Amino acid sequence: MEHDFMRRHIDTGFTGHALSMGAWGFVGYWAYQWDIRAGELIAAKTAEIREKRAQKALAAGAHAEES
Repeated sequence: MEHDFMRRHIDTGFTGHALSMGAWGFVGYWAYQWDIRAGELIAAKTAEIREKRAQKALAAGAHAEES
């Protein structure tokens, strides 16, 4: 015996629509949070690279003056 709700697609009713909205909202929230965190990680790594390059340039300049 097959019920009517078993033949319908999940998002045809209000409940399915609400579940779909909740699921996509959850995914969107975490995508937004990851975007913010990735930006912070990239900024930190960029600053670290600039600092190392500056130290390397300073060391190369000091070495060139000794020669």
